[in-house]
Amino acid sequence: MVKLFCAVVGAAGSAFSVGVDESDTVDDLKKAIRAEPEFGYPNSKMNLFLAKRGDAWLTENEVKGVSDTSSLTHLDVARAEISVVGLSEKDVRHQVDKHQVAAGNGPVNVMVVVVPTEEVVVPALSQQSFFWKEPKSLVATTGANWDFQNSLDLGKLASAIGRHYQAWRDGKTDKRCHPLFVCLDGPGTGKSRLLDEFPNVLQQQIFRDETQGDPAMKQLLRQAYTFKITFENGTTKPGNFTDPGQAIGTRMLYQLQDS
Repeated sequence: MVKLFCAVVGAAGSAFSVGVDESDTVDDLKKAIRAEPEFGYPNSKMNLFLAKRGDAWLTENEVKGVSDTSSLTHLDVARAEISVVGLSEKDVRHQVDKHQVAAGNGPVNVMVVVVPTEEVVVPALSQQSFFWKEPKSLVATTGANWDFQNSLDLGKLASAIGRHYQAWRDGKTDKRCHPLFVCLDGPGTGKSRLLDEFPNVLQQQIFRDETQGDPAMKQLLRQAYTFKITFENGTTKPGNFTDPGQAIGTRMLYQLQDS
């Protein structure tokens, strides 16, 4: 086991030690440094340099002012064993007495440069310019305001929605647990009107009885956002999307725009 003393370039604080085997590689040394609590950057990328100028190791006092590593040897070969890059037990053995060590003149073996992570800056406007608003009706004719003659089987809908909620709550992702409600018929038969009314049916009519349905599920239904997306009659086309999910998701984002 070889004890190596390391220091982080540009960071305040004293050097810290890590223990590695001579057969360990530079990559193993990086992992040992990350695992050391005194290092303080457990998930960071790093570059390692031999803390040596000529034949002399830098001391703890000297590394505190180091910001330029261009004159140091870069340990950039991940598979290289530490014993062949100048960090064997023989290489790091020092002849400094304990008084010199206490005065900060003990040698440091490895300089660590932490690679800064790139932060993704999201403009504030992009966070403020999207919000949900009531979608427009799918029906643009006079029939949009007629009384809705509900012919849906509420019992079957309630059962399917209840099973869907339970699967979602239990983390089951199998498609058999997630029903898809499909409305098929010819032109002018009320498909669009039915879809316009569907959210209201789910939110207010199916579970009107307080003794039916999970209270948490009913609360989610009441607070659910509704999106109405159509690709018919010359409305916005999916464009070059090969995945229908992408086309639908893009239209949902379009509906969220503050315009």
